[in-house]
Amino acid sequence: MQIDDGQYDFQFLGTADVYRYRDATRQCEFLYEMVKEAVSTYLPEEIRFLETYDRIYHVLNESFDVVQKDLDVLVAAAIQAGRVSLNLRKKYRYKVPEALFDTLESLLEKQNA
Repeated sequence: MQIDDGQYDFQFLGTADVYRYRDATRQCEFLYEMVKEAVSTYLPEEIRFLETYDRIYHVLNESFDVVQKDLDVLVAAAIQAGRVSLNLRKKYRYKVPEALFDTLESLLEKQNA
């Protein structure tokens, strides 16, 4: 029930019996399936991405003097796309050396081989 603008009075008019014997089997089965899918599919994918990211990032960070946030974006975007896109090259052409793009490409090729 609304008391005035933005204020409400919520009163439960039912009984506790509504919740006492609730059968949540279907919801629990659904939750179980989603957790199983996350553990078997999404977590291994995320782990592979992070391992690849760490390996490539470390090599590039040791070899080139680049702002960290730019290197983060470059490595993550290249891994997700599987290559260094032309748009990425254009966007960062004045911020990072061209050799970084070539090294990133070769590291991705080695990773995917």
